[in-house]
Amino acid sequence: MELVVNAFGEQKKAVLAALRKRESIPVTDGGKVVAVLHPSPGSDLPRTKAFGMWADREEIGDPTEWVHEQREIRRRR
Repeated sequence: MELVVNAFGEQKKAVLAALRKRESIPVTDGGKVVAVLHPSPGSDLPRTKAFGMWADREEIGDPTEWVHEQREIRRRR
């Protein structure tokens, strides 16, 4: 797939579908590639298990929920 700048509005669904399939998409303007869209690298990270420096923290469980709770506590201060 290739995304032409002038046709982005017409191709939104196709662009998002290609990105969900982990495809990179060249963006062209006047027939020349001016950028390349890549899928977000963070979308492949595990959401249910902690990893890295958090892996041995048993009290965390779901790291996404834990971070949300910590932010909520700080927001209330």
